[in-house]
Amino acid sequence: MWLRPSPTLDGPPREARSSETDLVATAGSATPEPTPKPSRTEKIELAIDSLPNYEVLKPIPVLIESLGDKVFVAEAPDLNLSTTGNSVGAAFLMLKEHVAATYEGYRNRKGVDPERTRQLALMDKYIGKTKRHWF
Repeated sequence: MWLRPSPTLDGPPREARSSETDLVATAGSATPEPTPKPSRTEKIELAIDSLPNYEVLKPIPVLIESLGDKVFVAEAPDLNLSTTGNSVGAAFLMLKEHVAATYEGYRNRKGVDPERTRQLALMDKYIGKTKRHWF
């Protein structure tokens, strides 16, 4: 087994320590600046192209917007409907269910309400016949 000789230090220690302490003193006194939050929220554009019990005549435009880290709003602006969820996917699926339930409710009611008639006419542009389920 061979042993290596340890290096010898010749001369006085270098001045490196003073620059290290200056660096530490400078870093310790600096205050971090807060990171600014983005002022503009991003919107995701999607489309509903299928519904559980109805044919979709043309895709229904959907906008999804974040209201923080855990709240998302999904909106079908053409139909004046919106929902919220804790993720993009959850908000989108909730909106699909809401569109189908609202359409079904409006079609099955007999009372004539001008607002309901107007919204049903909007939905009729996107939603068609009831799907036939063949088993």
